[in-house]
Amino acid sequence: MRRLTGLALSSVCVLALLSGCGGADSEVVPGGHSGSVAPDSATEAPVESSTPADSGDPTEAPASEESAPPADEGGEDSAPERGSGGGSGEVDDAGYRDVGLGAATEMTTFTGAEAASSEPGRIAAEYYAALTRAANDENWGSGELKDLSTGNMQDSNSGVLGVSGKGTFIGPVPFVATEAEQLGGTANVYGCTTTGGVTRDDSGEVFGSVRAVGRFLNLVSEDGELKVDAVVEMPDADCAGVSLEVEEW
Repeated sequence: MRRLTGLALSSVCVLALLSGCGGADSEVVPGGHSGSVAPDSATEAPVESSTPADSGDPTEAPASEESAPPADEGGEDSAPERGSGGGSGEVDDAGYRDVGLGAATEMTTFTGAEAASSEPGRIAAEYYAALTRAANDENWGSGELKDLSTGNMQDSNSGVLGVSGKGTFIGPVPFVATEAEQLGGTANVYGCTTTGGVTRDDSGEVFGSVRAVGRFLNLVSEDGELKVDAVVEMPDADCAGVSLEVEEW
């Protein structure tokens, strides 16, 4: 405000130079006007009111610019959204890739016969067959078993079957999936297997009998393939009506 008053005084002095502005008899009055330019002068009143606009003070320019929003400020509605490519896989200006949320990431559920024939269901059955061969060969590091189980699971494979008695497996331990869920690179498989009726001793006597028990298998993608990553007992599973057949080799 003090700087603006000084500029006003300078402008008035220029306009009233012939009237003796700044002379010996001049006096600065409140408001920054000289005594020779009286506020009650009708002809000089416009000079006083127009002085701030014509002063050319650079400090006044930002005030008008602040009242207008920046050119690139468009508010929330105009801000680009991440993944606006609609699943096209394009990279936006911020460097984010749109991976989409379409059918590939929706849960797919299989039940009954469809569960057994689904990819997760078939992998679970093949895994149990591979366990059986590895047990007979006493080779838990077999390539077949590695192809069907994750690195995390391989150290636990030897304790999965939990069969009753000792002896040799007469055929693949059966596993029948009753329900399977698949979401992208993961899958859950619910099904039934048996811990008896699958081994025999040297005399040919079979230990125990086939009795269906519940199991839950979690599969994850490793090296681009679904593999068994965990096996959990499900003692309360409903395996009634599930037919388990032991096919001898």
